[in-house]
Amino acid sequence: MKHAEDGASGSRDEPALELICRDILVARGRRHWMENSGCEARGSFTSSGFRLDQGGRVLVAQGELSLSRQQEGIAELLGALTVELRARGAEPVALMDSLQLAPGSIVSTSSHGLSDLRARISRVADRLGLEVCGGDCGRSLSGFDSVLLVVVGVLPRVPQRDRESRGQVGDPVFRVSLPQGPGDPAEEQILALGHAFRDAYQQEELSWVGSCRAGGLLAAADWLETTGLGLRLHAGSTDLAALTAPAPGDFLVSAIREKNPAEFLPPTVGVQEVGAISAERLLDLETAKGPTLRLRPEEIRRDQKSPEFVSPDPDDLAPPEASDDWESVVLELVPEFRRNAPRDGSARVASPEGLPRLAGDVSVLRVGARRDLLALAIGSVQPFSSLDPYIGACLAVCRVTRGLAAAGAEPLGLLVTLPGEKGPGATLVYEGLRHAADALGTTIEMATALGVGFSVPGVVALGRPTATHLVPSAFQRAGDVAVLLGQTREELGGSVFDAYLQGASIGTPPWVDLGSERRLQDLVRSAGEADLLKSAFGLNAGGLIRGVLHASGADEPDAPLLGLRGEGDESLRPEAWLFAESPSRILASVAPKDFPRLKEKALRAEVPLRFLGEIGGDLLEIEGQLRIALESLRRAWHGTNDEAG
Repeated sequence: MKHAEDGASGSRDEPALELICRDILVARGRRHWMENSGCEARGSFTSSGFRLDQGGRVLVAQGELSLSRQQEGIAELLGALTVELRARGAEPVALMDSLQLAPGSIVSTSSHGLSDLRARISRVADRLGLEVCGGDCGRSLSGFDSVLLVVVGVLPRVPQRDRESRGQVGDPVFRVSLPQGPGDPAEEQILALGHAFRDAYQQEELSWVGSCRAGGLLAAADWLETTGLGLRLHAGSTDLAALTAPAPGDFLVSAIREKNPAEFLPPTVGVQEVGAISAERLLDLETAKGPTLRLRPEEIRRDQKSPEFVSPDPDDLAPPEASDDWESVVLELVPEFRRNAPRDGSARVASPEGLPRLAGDVSVLRVGARRDLLALAIGSVQPFSSLDPYIGACLAVCRVTRGLAAAGAEPLGLLVTLPGEKGPGATLVYEGLRHAADALGTTIEMATALGVGFSVPGVVALGRPTATHLVPSAFQRAGDVAVLLGQTREELGGSVFDAYLQGASIGTPPWVDLGSERRLQDLVRSAGEADLLKSAFGLNAGGLIRGVLHASGADEPDAPLLGLRGEGDESLRPEAWLFAESPSRILASVAPKDFPRLKEKALRAEVPLRFLGEIGGDLLEIEGQLRIALESLRRAWHGTNDEAG
């Protein structure tokens, strides 16, 4: 580190400030990995937007939050994300969320915990004008609940700027703050600030707006990484608490032509000049006692190494005692399936615009004046990531891109949330995300640093439909044929069944073959384009049984029930066939006349295809293994506890 002064005054305090700043910046994601992979903090989702087929453009903002008992901070974070989008000229329109719930937490154990949390998110989203279009829910092994919020914004017109304005040396920098008070800020104040930022952006009165939701220090570091210019923060306005404390209602703002944002922002917000743009690409922090701490990104990263990930001891999954009562096991697991179910509701109900019902973690929006279709999928695989960071990262990318493929869409880009460099296995996570994205023909467009304590990546895939008609996720009619695309293996480590049997997620996670995953996704998209598929659903948590439960309509209160009389696999133990969470598998249905064509396409694509059985009736029956009435499954889903999705 270089220091402007080495005098005795304040020198005893300076090392402490330096260490704290270095630790925060490294732990919270100022990553060499981003530079090497061509991914910036904002990536290609800049002021020009992400272009769709018919010229529509979208921007995306995302952030994570560790949930307290009172679920405080949701309105602040969601409001900050909408303000960020408006500050870049976009109109926020839709929200997806990813919930990670720890066993024994308030949300996961309360009879109404999950429904109350989702209802709170929906209420805030509604007041901010956002449609909740889908979400993911998974098991957290970190000991606390967390939520990832992803907001999609639409650019009403092609921006005039070719790139984001960077401002000029000497332009002042301000900290803008929403009013402070008990509880969350009012939605009216959030909306007023967002609209004021958008107007100022369109009139080119602002050159840069950065959120302090992860702390002012990280907002300043984002400045360095996205503008290429420096930032000097004045003494008296940069105390350590203000620099490091999360402040979702605060923003660093650079004004053009030395304008004071107080002239065009609502009078209710606070505006304080805190610094100025400097020519040298470093962050000058003038401490209250005099010395200046000069932080350069490359110096911050120097000699900082991630701790090695220590793989858990192998623990072979012991098969359960021989049992002829798999029906009881399935019924006992249904509440666990439900706790890990994607968000139901608006994402699963056929829209008035004729879009089909999709899985809860996959959604399709109509955006822009010419009504482009934008497909989104969200998810993480926390138990697998905790068992093996590299495999978990690969599986997370596979999951969301497989969800798009099942709906008939191809990925255009990924948004990822990442653990900090000091997290165990962080380097393995980065490598897994990058390798999976490359292998599946997509790119990481935006990366966001996770907070302290977060160690598992969340992934969002943005996609473009390739088929004339989107493929629904549930069975459509009796008499169709159900098939399983992909191979099931004896893999139960980290699965929902594993946690049920052992009381914890242990063992070895599923093996992932990225080549097999790519062939499966290409096949399913091709079959969708050829109008061969009546339905398709990517298998994830819960395995085949969870997929059939969804496809049959048993997880919907009013959906028509379509059963399945299927065959088992004698080469596998019953529990592996029913509950294994092997990747690269899609449960699909086809008309009987189209089955030979699909089988031929699968053979050419080198994708295993297994006939499951005929769709119809009111039973879920796997020959020689189980026989359950769909109404019993529906009652178990909706009646065992009240955590409605």
